[in-house]
Amino acid sequence: MIYVHIWKKSLEEIDASIDKMDREFKEFSNEIWTG
Repeated sequence: MIYVHIWKKSLEEIDASIDKMDREFKEFSNEIWTG
């Protein structure tokens, strides 16, 4: 069952990086619109 644990962990990391990219993109968009 170790594989399931690794798989879940990598999914969480992908989720986190998507979340981070999404936040950075929103901040970037805000700078374009306001700047």
